Amino acid sequence: MTKRGNLLVKAIPAILLIASIALTVPMVISSSEAVRLRNSLIFDTVAVDDLRWSPAEYPQSFKLGRGTPPAEFERAIADISAMPTTPVGDVGQALAAGAYLAVDGFKGGRIQSDAVTNLTGIVDNGAGYCADFSQVFNGLAHTLSIPVREWGMSFDGFGGDGHAFNEFYDRQRDRWVFIDSYFSFYVTDRASGEPLSVLELRDRLGSDEKRSTIAVVPLSEERFLFESADNALDYYADGRDQLYLWWGNNVFDYDESTLVSMAAGMSRHLEQAMAILVGVHPQIRIIGTSDNQAAVDKLEQLRVRFLTLAAVGILAFLLLAGQLLFAVRRRRQRSR
Repeated sequence: MTKRGNLLVKAIPAILLIASIALTVPMVISSSEAVRLRNSLIFDTVAVDDLRWSPAEYPQSFKLGRGTPPAEFERAIADISAMPTTPVGDVGQALAAGAYLAVDGFKGGRIQSDAVTNLTGIVDNGAGYCADFSQVFNGLAHTLSIPVREWGMSFDGFGGDGHAFNEFYDRQRDRWVFIDSYFSFYVTDRASGEPLSVLELRDRLGSDEKRSTIAVVPLSEERFLFESADNALDYYADGRDQLYLWWGNNVFDYDESTLVSMAAGMSRHLEQAMAILVGVHPQIRIIGTSDNQAAVDKLEQLRVRFLTLAAVGILAFLLLAGQLLFAVRRRRQRSR
């Protein structure tokens, strides 16, 4: 082989490494695309009936929260319990927890931190966006020993344009109950006044006739962020075909992970990547429909593309490291 050909062969690992990095950068350069990439790595599709389980039959793979509530959450629950009208039962306590987050002087803005920081940011500073609120509501429900799930919906093919909200289990009624603590409302059946679940809300938003049976009930009239109840239902109708359930509610266990906390001090993306690697990051279960099949297919293609590039990048890095190590050894041998 000629000297030029030999140099080209030696340059292949470096070329592959640079190419894999260059092709990966567009996947994470925007926050919306970074969310889409994350979702592509943790998603699976299910039928809607696969999500109708109760807390008595948590799926084995569901990351069930078992962490100890921090003192800040215990104090928040004490404040909720001391409200003028003492909340009774799971619905009363959970709705009171949602109303507790409906602080005056709401400014919004992402906090994107651990549960304690998000709680204090919301309550003390009027900050936070939907995922901050859903994370904190998870923690409040866990502290109240009320079963809870977190949902998401997307408007852009499971990327960063979406919304997060919750559902708690009312053990007295033996049913899940939808709650949106960020927009500060829940929904009921207009005739009976009974609270509805996420899946019931999804079903009723599928037709005008069923939609008319939904009543929107603000947790706080002052904090309700939609101009009208119809606007709230329009918003959820727009996302009903890109609905997914977070496959875990382990908010405190997540924060207690040392490696995740260390990564969080560097960047949000690195934090989530580390959480996925160490196994504390919940997966998502997308309700598969004919309307979202194209978006799901693109997620799968993104996952395959990223994992292929990652494999090529790792292999190229190892080859390059081997070349450097071999070169160092040869130089040492020559110098003897």
